[in-house]
Amino acid sequence: MRVRRLVWRHVPAGAEPLHFTFMQRARGRWNLQRPRIACLYTAYTQAGALAEYDKIVQGDPAYRHRPRDLVSIRVDVDPVLDLLDPALRDHYEVSEDELVASTHTACHRIVRQAVLQEGYRAIRASSATELREERTLMLYPERSGGRCNLSNGPDRLPINHGADPLRP
Repeated sequence: MRVRRLVWRHVPAGAEPLHFTFMQRARGRWNLQRPRIACLYTAYTQAGALAEYDKIVQGDPAYRHRPRDLVSIRVDVDPVLDLLDPALRDHYEVSEDELVASTHTACHRIVRQAVLQEGYRAIRASSATELREERTLMLYPERSGGRCNLSNGPDRLPINHGADPLRP
């Protein structure tokens, strides 16, 4: 599967949307620490990226006081493992519930197999936020093979750091 589209993520205010240092320090469902496999985590929509931001704030309320921007990125990536497809979830012996669980075991296992062994450059899955209908695209730009062309998109919107994030 190939994905060519605009995707969204939140970054520190004024930061370069494709700054790899942030990506390399990230921890989470789709980032491996050993071996170190950096993941650029994106959402298909602004609402999805804001839901991801809200999820982080719920776990760390102080995060809300760190200025953030909502940015768009142009993506052209192939091959993409589409975990929205039930047959592919069956192939990887993983359920939708495991993919959105608070533990990272199933996602880490899939990254090791799909990205390290099989050469996928990205993984598409449901959001683990309250907006399960939202789609996420995890990109692995440091891997070789396939295609992974990324560029800054046209959008940069400040996220309101008051009581509620601004919904652009």
